[in-house]
Amino acid sequence: MKCHKCGKEYQQISDKDVRHFNGGILTVTDLACDKCECDSLINLGDGVIISLYADDLNKSEVLGDVTVSLNKLKERYHPHEIVDNVKKSVDTKRKMEWMKEKLGITTNEELFSKALSLLHMAIQLEERGYSIRALKDLGLLEGTEHVVFQIRNS
Repeated sequence: MKCHKCGKEYQQISDKDVRHFNGGILTVTDLACDKCECDSLINLGDGVIISLYADDLNKSEVLGDVTVSLNKLKERYHPHEIVDNVKKSVDTKRKMEWMKEKLGITTNEELFSKALSLLHMAIQLEERGYSIRALKDLGLLEGTEHVVFQIRNS
């Protein structure tokens, strides 16, 4: 399979995944992935397993760096948990791709930046006593329709 960015063939290798969690750094070893010059792809199910474990580390308030093999993690998590999380992940990815398309942006970083900026402005406005509303002009005789958003829990 060729990469759509650099045009080079993907090579199957054993690699590691390193990510931060609240209390340290999680390193997952023995991770099968497809790698080219510019990108690295892992199996979606493996990514979900790693995310589940990182979430567990956060919930347990683990402090310090953790290194574990993917095979050990696969012993811990059951297929139904993975399927449920993959479905959520696919749905979230679909929504994110739709939003990026509608906003005319290409990266998740740009999407998160816009989302955080809007959320920040909305919280500041609510703190100043404003309500966040979306207005739709229905025409001269019909008036307007509006939806009120509550950003913060009151």
